[in-house]
Amino acid sequence: MITYLVVAGVGLVVLLASLVVGVLAGEIRIGGHGLSGPAIGDAAVVFGLVGALAVANDLSTVQAAVSATVGALLAAALTQRAVNRLAGRPDPAPLPLTGAVGVVTAPTGPDGGEVALDRAHEHRLRLAWSDEVLPTGTRVVVVSVTGNRLYVARL
Repeated sequence: MITYLVVAGVGLVVLLASLVVGVLAGEIRIGGHGLSGPAIGDAAVVFGLVGALAVANDLSTVQAAVSATVGALLAAALTQRAVNRLAGRPDPAPLPLTGAVGVVTAPTGPDGGEVALDRAHEHRLRLAWSDEVLPTGTRVVVVSVTGNRLYVARL
């Protein structure tokens, strides 16, 4: 039973590393098909837990190994299918910023500054510049976008 629990623990580490760090997010090719880090980690966790449950319920060594292998293969297939479906979705196009309204959060002028836009899901400050010096708290509208900087004007 200890062996199965160790495999489950290692699988959990692989699963978490591939989800959090992304180091194992690439595919490992086996034949013509690939397995992602989450699929490998998930398969190891299921293998270990099903094997440990089988041993705890007094199944033979062969029955435990077969049960664990079938569970692991099923888990890997389902997880890889989910990963493939998610990876196949295109990233949404960024919303156009021209015309967006916001407020100056750091004095903004020809040398630059910062603004916060009043948009849903906009939770960051953006670099901005304007022709005139605008004090903090001034309402502005985005006139254009150059790279990651916004050209703003008083509203």
